[in-house]
This record gives sequence, structure tokens and C-alpha cells, in this order.
Amino acid sequence: MSTTTGTRRSTSRILPSAVAILIAGTLAGCGSVNAGTAGKQTTEREFRNDPAIESVELTSSNTLPWSGSVGGSLTARAGLSDDELAELVDRVGAFESQKHDGASVSLRVVVDDVTLHVLPDRARNARLVAVANQLRGDTGVVSAEIEMPVARGARLTALTVSADRAFELAAATPEPLREHADEPPVEIAVSSEDGVSLEGVQGGTWIADAQRVWATVGLRVRVDELQATPETIDLHVADPTEVAAARQAAESALGDHTISLSVE
Repeated sequence: MSTTTGTRRSTSRILPSAVAILIAGTLAGCGSVNAGTAGKQTTEREFRNDPAIESVELTSSNTLPWSGSVGGSLTARAGLSDDELAELVDRVGAFESQKHDGASVSLRVVVDDVTLHVLPDRARNARLVAVANQLRGDTGVVSAEIEMPVARGARLTALTVSADRAFELAAATPEPLREHADEPPVEIAVSSEDGVSLEGVQGGTWIADAQRVWATVGLRVRVDELQATPETIDLHVADPTEVAAARQAAESALGDHTISLSVE
């Protein structure tokens, strides 16, 4: 009887100890589990003192088991030359091409109000840099963002100083964004400081239609805003009493082109 009791007491002491050892072992492995956190620290160390970079802003996520991701922006030093930008993007792309501490890394480079979504693909990055160098030297462009994911065509988001520049940029985006004819059309989201917003894909007649409506209606009434997609044009005028006149002018500009028109 006493032997049995002793065994039970011994077992009751061993079980908590085993649990404690298991917990300690698990906690010791947390550095590996929190791969995103570790990857973020490695990424920050890699670029914090890069002479071409002014600041580093990163986020991370931890995905069990032992994997994670790191994202964020690297703001380049002002006045970076074209060659210096190309070299910086090369360094970032090469860093992205490998996992760090179990984490995948995806970064943006911001240079003179132009944002590039860098890829672990040197050829595509070279095209991004070529477009960025065109846009950051364009006085008609306030800011821009360029994406060229491998899975689909390129995307350009931009803010311009005027409607005219917005229409021009939407109609003829920089060539490196669509280098080959078999690539999908460029997706655009181009707006202007004076009220034009164009969102869709480059190509077709919709951009020219929107430009004619903007110009024609603007000769008769004050236009506050024009929003256009390949299927619709939404027009907002300053004076509610001029809606009818604006609609008539817009319909005249469109002719027999089939596009949905809204005037408010």
C-alpha cells in the first residue's frame, strides 16, 4: 500500500517537471518561430546604413511554423542619380531573392515622390527604374507609383498637375511598362490636381472620349470633376442649374460612342 502511494507521489512530482521542460524547450525555439520579426531585424540592418537610403520603414508578420514575411519602404536619398537608383534597386532585388531568417521580403523604394515595387527579378527591375527616371524628371507629374508583378501586367498610379497631363500620361504610359506586345495592357489610375480621374487599362477610345467631354463641357460650364473608366464617364459641374447644358455638351462630344454618361 505504501509503495503504491509513494509511486503516485513520485509521478505527481515528475509530471509538472516534464511539462516545465517542454515549455522551456518551446520558448527556446521562439526565435525561429518568429521568422517575420527576425527577418525584419535583418532587413533593417542590411539597409539602415546604405549610403543611397535616407530612411527605412518596415512591417513584419509571423506565420507558424517558422515562416513569416517582411514588407515596407526604403526612402532613397534626394537627388539620387539614375545610375545610383539602378544600383540601389539591384541591391534590394538581390536581397529579396532569398529568404532571411525564414521570412520572405518584399520592399518598395521611394525616390523623389516615385514609388517602385521592387522584385527579385533584375530585368523587370531595370524596366521599373527606366520608368521611374522618366517620371521623376517630369514636371507635370506630382507623384507616381509603379508596379510590375510577374503574374500580370504593369500598373501605374499617378497624380499630375493638370488634366491635360493626366490624359497624356494615361494615353501613352512610359514604354518600358509594356515592353512586349504579348504583355497585358497597362493598368492605370491617373488623376490630376484640377479634378480628372482616369482608371482602367491603357488602350481603346475611352481616354480620348473622356478628354473630349472634359474639353467640350469646360467651354460651356465650370467642371469640378470628371471620373472615367472604359465603361463610364461621371461628370460633376459647379452649378446645379447647368447640369442640363453640361449633359448636352457631353453627349455632343461623345457622338455615337457607347459609354455610360452621368452628369451631376
